[in-house]
Amino acid sequence: MSGLINMANLSGLMLYLGLLGVITLVVFMILNFLKKESHGLTGILLSIILFILLLGLLEGPGIIKAQFIKRPVQVAQKPPEPAPEPAPAETVGEKPVEEPKPVEEPAPAPAPAPTPAPVKPEPPLQPKPGPTIITEPVKPQPTTPPQPTQPVPAPTPQPQPQPQPPAPPKETPAPKTAPSGAHRMKVQPSAGATGTIEIEIRGPILEVAKEQKPSAHLMIVLDGRWALVILPTRFQEQKKENEFGESQLTSVTYFWEKVYAGFDNVPVGPHSVMIDVSLEGPETHKARMSGSGNLENDWNGFVQVPEAGSAQLVFGTKNWMSQELERIR
Repeated sequence: MSGLINMANLSGLMLYLGLLGVITLVVFMILNFLKKESHGLTGILLSIILFILLLGLLEGPGIIKAQFIKRPVQVAQKPPEPAPEPAPAETVGEKPVEEPKPVEEPAPAPAPAPTPAPVKPEPPLQPKPGPTIITEPVKPQPTTPPQPTQPVPAPTPQPQPQPQPPAPPKETPAPKTAPSGAHRMKVQPSAGATGTIEIEIRGPILEVAKEQKPSAHLMIVLDGRWALVILPTRFQEQKKENEFGESQLTSVTYFWEKVYAGFDNVPVGPHSVMIDVSLEGPETHKARMSGSGNLENDWNGFVQVPEAGSAQLVFGTKNWMSQELERIR
């Protein structure tokens, strides 16, 4: 009965069955966490595959090692030699009878060896008649007299460059004071008097998009002809994690803060100024601002340019109710 049931094998089998149960429990817990309870059959197959892989990792090295280990070669041992029998004990007062030694007969005399017959010397082999090869002496080839070597012309020395006097140091131009405003445009000069228009937008002005918009800009149009395109001063991305733990972009907010712009060489008199923020292309936006969509601009107005002076336009931020720029007087 002990030969049929091996306790070591039984304990190992119970251990692997328990391991299979643990793997199945973990797989079903993962499916339950992912709300995939309908894939029960897939979970069972996945558990069996994982169990087989784990069983191969645990038992495979031992099986492979047992197959490749060389078994010791058994050497046949010689049977032990029998022990010599003990000599019979001598009786007291009796002498052992000595056996007579055999008489050695004289060995017979060897027979006389036969004398070898004299060997007749063989006549020397004569060479067989064949074609005779006549070798002619090699004629010496006429040697050409050595030609006179032409003398190699001496290399002409290259003229060394004469040192040039050091160039006088360039005068660094004096730094020019930039006019007020980082974005400026010079209007076509006119024959009459001109002035300037100074525009300051303190902001912040916000524009929100669902994805990255490289064409996001703020545009200032003067008289429907000249336009300044100003890119955002900064932007901020809003992201959230999806069900797979990946970061996903939800929106992008563009900011325009502390914007300074201006127009130079503007003719004296009234001029129209339009300001708007958009995410579309500048050409399309300019046509819409100056056309039928001008009522949707962030600000529309007129400004009076004095002679040899400047007209100031200062804005805060957009009104939360009207979504229009508020001018600071």
